Amino acid sequence: MVAIHREKVVISRYDGRLVTDGRLIEKDRAKVEGSLKRLMKLWRLPIGTVQLEDEHTILVEVKGPLTPEQYAAVHNMLDEESKRIDGARLEDVAISS
Repeated sequence: MVAIHREKVVISRYDGRLVTDGRLIEKDRAKVEGSLKRLMKLWRLPIGTVQLEDEHTILVEVKGPLTPEQYAAVHNMLDEESKRIDGARLEDVAISS
């Protein structure tokens, strides 16, 4: 009898940072955390945390194991949040000018 084993690729964790030139506030961190929580439900991700590391950096950690698809989903979410935050900064500059 021949057994076929599928190799499963698993990533131990996701560590990402959202870094911007502008100043990040608690409201920005809370929005990223909300996006991560939605993603955790949608993709059944393990525990994740979002921290305001300093005034220019938000740290996102998801404890593994993660599939490559889950890892990509978290990475894409962080990329979208970065674009949203940078877009909001540009709108604020245009309004105040």
